[in-house]
Amino acid sequence: MTDFQARILDTLCTKAFRDAGIAYFITDDQGGVLYWGGNLTGLKIPDPEKNTPVSDLLIFTEGLLPLPDDEMALSCITLPSGVCVDARLYRMEDTHELIIWDSSRKEAFLNGPLQASNELSLLIEEKKKILADLTGRDLENGQRDFLEKFFLALNFAVLEMDGRGEFLLFGSPPSWIDSLPQADRLREKKPLEEDHFSFLGNFIQEVKSRWERQNFTSYNSGLWIETDARGEECLFEATTLTAQGRHLLIISNDACLPGEKQSIIQKGRDLALHYESVKRSGRKLRDMNDILELRVKERTRELEEVNRQLSIELAERKKAEAARTEVLEQLRQSQKMEAIGTLAGGIAHDFNNILSGIIGYTELSMAEAGGGEKFQKILDAAYRARGLVSQILTFSHQKDQDREPVMLTRVVNEVLDLIKGALPVSVSVKSDLRSNAYILADPTQIHQVVMNLCTNAWQAMAERGGTVSVVLSESEIPDPEVPRLSPGRYLILAIQDTGPGIPREIIEKIFDPYFTTKEEGTGLGLSVVHGIVRKTGGAVTVDAKPSGGSVFTVYFPVWDLRDKRMSGMIG
Repeated sequence: MTDFQARILDTLCTKAFRDAGIAYFITDDQGGVLYWGGNLTGLKIPDPEKNTPVSDLLIFTEGLLPLPDDEMALSCITLPSGVCVDARLYRMEDTHELIIWDSSRKEAFLNGPLQASNELSLLIEEKKKILADLTGRDLENGQRDFLEKFFLALNFAVLEMDGRGEFLLFGSPPSWIDSLPQADRLREKKPLEEDHFSFLGNFIQEVKSRWERQNFTSYNSGLWIETDARGEECLFEATTLTAQGRHLLIISNDACLPGEKQSIIQKGRDLALHYESVKRSGRKLRDMNDILELRVKERTRELEEVNRQLSIELAERKKAEAARTEVLEQLRQSQKMEAIGTLAGGIAHDFNNILSGIIGYTELSMAEAGGGEKFQKILDAAYRARGLVSQILTFSHQKDQDREPVMLTRVVNEVLDLIKGALPVSVSVKSDLRSNAYILADPTQIHQVVMNLCTNAWQAMAERGGTVSVVLSESEIPDPEVPRLSPGRYLILAIQDTGPGIPREIIEKIFDPYFTTKEEGTGLGLSVVHGIVRKTGGAVTVDAKPSGGSVFTVYFPVWDLRDKRMSGMIG
């Protein structure tokens, strides 16, 4: 059809059917609207756009196109707008034509017989309930022949379920039994499972489920359609009854007027089409929901991965920032110590030269005078000053070391033996020395390290008393957390006291030279310890809490007697 022909047809239809509820649609084989016209407004049908699926406008056409035959007639179809229409479809060479018209009067005419049919169905249902009671009593009395004739008179086909869940025909079959696909098996008295039924399969499964749950309420299947051998459509209805422990399935052939039958069949088609549309919409909704859930899961995984990477990056940044702060602090401390050490070394050298003159002249004076108590006091003071100069030179790294293998256990025991005589009664010492390993260092300086730390520990408890704990252990440290330490094996010396602890505000200053909290202290004890330990390749840390005591931990690299490279460094 050309556009010119379509405009002529539209003009004729519009003028001829202006006051009548008639409309037409011309579609392609897939149902896309090509042309349309007539009184769409009167039928409450919206104007379509070209290639709109006709099923979007008229849901009853869903699945009908392309037509298998040349034409199809549909009756009493209720549109979503509430208008009842009849329709006729024609198959052309390349298109399909659909004509619909208002059939509201026809529907009103059919409503009366349909109501009568519904009332008749209700009456039959009541009779079936009475029959259930009668069935139980009569079977108990052995009047089976009477019941068979009774069911046959009512034109019912009655099936009884046996213990295996299969159905057998009860009595003689009615005249319409051949309209059922299962007629041959019923006549031959063969058992039927639910799989042998077409429409009733799901219904029978539901009934069996109810019977298993001891629910013996009468259950109705509603009308269904079967096509007999002549190709005619027949209406059937099934009802279940339970009487005296017997489960019965009663099937009736619902006879009705041709017009009523066509109306009921058409209503069934409308319901089927509506159900198919709802099912299709449900599938689309499920598909959209599945796609949405998949996208949400994918997005969630992406966000989790991004969050994980962000967490790793933040942790790395925090770690790098902490390391940077630590390095800057170490650099600041190193520069400060270097500057003070340089200054102290220069002063110590000059002072040592002065002391050499004092000691030399004092010794000459004592030789000329033949001794003398005052000269000896001057000489003792000069020697103490020389010891102080030696400490300053050690701190400033300007004194050469004579390193040799040192068994740290032996040095610790010597120091503990020395300090026990000077300890107050209220202070005790506990030791746990678990290693006899060697370190490479100056024995005198290591003695000085242990003595300084032990002395500080017991002096912190001099007033209140307490316990000094000395623990020596050996451990492999693959990934040291202590700054300046390299992976390897270490002797770990931990000296702990139970004194008042160290305030937080001064804990970072305790290794600074000339910093002291004692009235008679020189401020060189811990700074010298720090310097000596560092020269051995080790490190010293402190863990102190106010009112909780303090722990000084010293790490010394273990010296292996089999290490030839280290042996070359001795002497």
